Amino acid sequence: MMYELKLFHKGGFAPVLDRCAICGRAEMPYAFSISEGGFLCPRCRHRDSYAVTLNEALAKWMLVFMQTDLERIDKISVKEENINRLRSLLDAYYDQYGGYYLKSKRFLKQMDLLK
Repeated sequence: MMYELKLFHKGGFAPVLDRCAICGRAEMPYAFSISEGGFLCPRCRHRDSYAVTLNEALAKWMLVFMQTDLERIDKISVKEENINRLRSLLDAYYDQYGGYYLKSKRFLKQMDLLK
């Protein structure tokens, strides 16, 4: 997921994860809005009825994943439930903005099923 977020950034469609995507406030708790392209603060949350409310830890993990160097990946420990939630959010976000389906993404999903 760290790699994907970095690819989103390189591709020019990364979600806004350091502030509200609408007003720019850095006010938690955040919700994640696919249609608005990132986090929404409590004041802007009403703009997207489909936005997913995130706990503070999950919001911070998303930002950490975007900003952390891949070399530090072995030092990060995330609860399985948070990984699953992030996975579904990033998949939905990519489906909305990515524009094409990567064979490598399909391969990674298949590998994940082997667990």
